[in-house]
Amino acid sequence: MSSTFFGLTIAGSGLSAYQTALNVTANNISNADTDGYTRQTTTRVTGEPLRVHERYGQAGSGVVTTAITQLRDEFYDLRYWNNNGGVGEYEQKNYYMSQIDTFFNDTDQIKGYSSILTEMFNSLETLKNNPSDLNFRNQFINYTQSLCEYFNSTAITLEKMQEDANSVMYTKVQRVNAIAKEIACLNKQINIVEQQSPSKANELRDNRALLVDELSLFLPVEVSEEEVANSNYPEDKTGATYYTIKVNGHNLVNNYNYDTIDCIPRKDKINQSDVEGLYDFKWNSDESNIGFASNALTGELKGLYDIINGNNSANFKGIITAIETNEGKDANGDQYFYSTVTVSDTNMAEEKDMTLYPEGTITLGLKEYKYTGYVVNDDGSFTFTLTEKATDTAKLINSKAAATVGKSVDYMGIPFYQQQMNEFVRCLAKLFNDIHTKGIDLNGDEAGIFLTGKDLITGADLTLSDEDVTSTSDSYNQLTARNLKVSDVITKDPSKLATSSDPTLGVEYKDILEEMAKLYDKVDITASGSAKNFLTNMLSDIAIEAQKARLFSENYTNVSKVIENKRLSVSNVDLDEEGIEMVKFQNAYNLCSRMIQTMSECYDRLITQTGV
Repeated sequence: MSSTFFGLTIAGSGLSAYQTALNVTANNISNADTDGYTRQTTTRVTGEPLRVHERYGQAGSGVVTTAITQLRDEFYDLRYWNNNGGVGEYEQKNYYMSQIDTFFNDTDQIKGYSSILTEMFNSLETLKNNPSDLNFRNQFINYTQSLCEYFNSTAITLEKMQEDANSVMYTKVQRVNAIAKEIACLNKQINIVEQQSPSKANELRDNRALLVDELSLFLPVEVSEEEVANSNYPEDKTGATYYTIKVNGHNLVNNYNYDTIDCIPRKDKINQSDVEGLYDFKWNSDESNIGFASNALTGELKGLYDIINGNNSANFKGIITAIETNEGKDANGDQYFYSTVTVSDTNMAEEKDMTLYPEGTITLGLKEYKYTGYVVNDDGSFTFTLTEKATDTAKLINSKAAATVGKSVDYMGIPFYQQQMNEFVRCLAKLFNDIHTKGIDLNGDEAGIFLTGKDLITGADLTLSDEDVTSTSDSYNQLTARNLKVSDVITKDPSKLATSSDPTLGVEYKDILEEMAKLYDKVDITASGSAKNFLTNMLSDIAIEAQKARLFSENYTNVSKVIENKRLSVSNVDLDEEGIEMVKFQNAYNLCSRMIQTMSECYDRLITQTGV
């Protein structure tokens, strides 16, 4: 038969179980507003029954609390982390694209392209009525310089935005590295706690989940946690888990180990108008590229990378058609060998399209080489001079391997809009100059160029006179929105402005001015159309990208809120529900106490009032 005092043991187990349940409820209520806290609950099972020598065979031994567990749904966690990458990516794109949209639009406070362009051509119309008047000439020159300064300031603004995004990306990468380290440390702490006791390290797990929430905003994460089996007895679990976080297939966190992302300042510019000091990003462990150019990635870092480097896949591309090995001597007279590589079928056969920096890195097939300059040949092909001898030359030529400079980033980011402006100002300057150089100035001399660029190193005006186009030639490929200006010769002496091509017809003859005036809306300057239509088409691209970024940002944010609400419905603390639980456990605890009191009275009667 069972012990006479067995009832006390049963009631005592109830007191212990419901005391634990009340403590957990108190903890839930205390953390109702704690960020990242997951509601906890106790798991109770019946105690192991005892065999007694009675007809009923076994007697229940009360209740046992086996664990304090978190109420968390892994499905909603995974969905939240997957969606969070989209939230981060399009928040960044929306932020920067809305700024770009503002820069290019006319406002009541700031004159934009359309207003300045209209004023310039209106002053040209005025000059047509008084071609020889120096005051009207000065007015037209000044309004033209204002247009140049508009492009200068816009280019500078885009550069500053690129610098800002680059700095923000660096800061966020450092935060990713810090999170990876914290998670690896937490993994170790969690395993130590859970291997030493049957309980779960709930608070540590909350901290880890909160870090993964933050990490998923920066990068797309693949989270995995597996129980570790005993090496001798695979069916037995050790109590430890193996926790990994992968980014695009690469282990960012591998249980107790973690990798970091290195920010490496570029030695060479990829795009002609890039600012100095842009970063490339590689994994520290194997120096492999992160792959931000891939559309498979999402997150804030992807959004920033696209803004900084997005060239609409318009980086230099071509087919290798010839490689020659050359011999040279260095400053010490030592012999060395280098190669010249000819690339045909490029996407930059015209000067207006060129985005190449004078020197940089070119990829031939799968290998990168440093180039020190290039020459554009008569057939439109490019010949690059490398600093070393190329390898596998026959294979590269026979397989028609690709040659590329920079990365193809399929997004209209800052480099794309910089190149759009560069293309326009080159075409505009060439058309103005072709018209102007056909004329005669007030002194009867042949006119020089009207629009030029400032050499950012020497400060002198570009002559734009070289017929051969090279990496260092004084030609239109050196002209950008950043350095566009009216020629100093004309600015200092308005009489050098040509208005007529035939001095015999008198100073009031204005055929040059009339031809220039057609550039406003009658002559196509680029594929975008006339000067008047240029910004309209560019703004259309900007508006579409800005609207897309805004729409996707709103959509991802709304989906995130839905998922978060689902997640909170499981794991968040509901004070009303906890109140009900508190009353329930209080009543159970009181009844267990009452049971002990009742049993005590029975034992008192048995012991003190029963005798032989």
